[in-house]
Amino acid sequence: MRRFFRAAFLAFSAALLVAVIGCKPESRSAPSPPPTQTTRLPLPLPTVPPSILPTPTLASMASLPPIAWNPSPPCTGQPQGSACAKLLYLRWPNYIVESAWVSAGIIETTVFTRPLTADFNLTIDRLVPSPDYRKIAVETSGYEKGGPIYLLNTSTRQLAKLDPVSVIGEGKTLPYGGLDSWQVIGWHPDGQHLLVGPDLAGGVYWIDLTTNTYHLIRLTGIGGIGGRNFVGLKPDGNGFAYVTGYTDDNQRIDYYDLLSGQVTTLFTFPLSEGTLQLPRFSPSGSAIAYLVESGHPTTELTQSIRLFDLSRNTNRTLVEGALSHTEPVWSPDGRMIAFAWKDATLPNGHWLPDNATWLGNIWSVTLASGQLR
Repeated sequence: MRRFFRAAFLAFSAALLVAVIGCKPESRSAPSPPPTQTTRLPLPLPTVPPSILPTPTLASMASLPPIAWNPSPPCTGQPQGSACAKLLYLRWPNYIVESAWVSAGIIETTVFTRPLTADFNLTIDRLVPSPDYRKIAVETSGYEKGGPIYLLNTSTRQLAKLDPVSVIGEGKTLPYGGLDSWQVIGWHPDGQHLLVGPDLAGGVYWIDLTTNTYHLIRLTGIGGIGGRNFVGLKPDGNGFAYVTGYTDDNQRIDYYDLLSGQVTTLFTFPLSEGTLQLPRFSPSGSAIAYLVESGHPTTELTQSIRLFDLSRNTNRTLVEGALSHTEPVWSPDGRMIAFAWKDATLPNGHWLPDNATWLGNIWSVTLASGQLR
């Protein structure tokens, strides 16, 4: 049940992924992590043939409620037919859909689909495009188990499976197809390196797509946690923050430097006040937004989104309440954070009645003023 709700929220989060056209990421070289363990992936990567559907027209799509734009859409004043922004999202089962915002309106196309078959009995759960959008990291899951991570080439529409299979800890093997959910933590700005991790393992994998190799980085003391819910990659790709500790009634958020391999404790947090989750760096890397959850999942849970300023070494609360399944998402300019807030009519715990649907809205909070919208 826990895995179902997590997968449902990840699919919901994927629908919020917006790419503004014409913004090229700054090219940076990827850091070389210290030599922990290097394993070469099989060459070439196995590919799964795609099934491309005819491009749907607006008339064939389900009607959407009208949207009142304020301010005017960015397409205003641009050449006719130019694309201003794109929204990439999932539609069940296994449809990757792109909604393009052009000067003439909004046009939707099916980018890729892979039907459920005997040789591909996996559900696509989450999409994580590279900074240049040439590749999309695709998380999958099977029936009551985790699935592999695939790479979708946006030009050729080919799907290739990554195979970082290794041993973590005391002989615990974590191959694809186990109960662990393999998650994409983040891309390096160069689009050639990405950080992934099984959600129940004390380690992460730094994958180099240029050499088809990966490094296993063990996170000692993390208490068996290694997925994106507890690890966040810094935007410059030089390191990552992660939740650890769970000793002496305290937790910590530590920072792992991929250049030096050194670990620095950013701050500690008492378990009595809640559990730490979802550390997310600001675009400049100068602050970390994170989630604190307290209460009992079957009765009442409350969440707070808090901000840690790395330069001042201070923490403050931005918003608090029965947010339910939520995640802090930074605006590109670092001035606001978006998050989901459940409908007040739903129960306060994680578990909903069988006939209930998760309902909520997208909110934003302005860091300077604290204004909620």
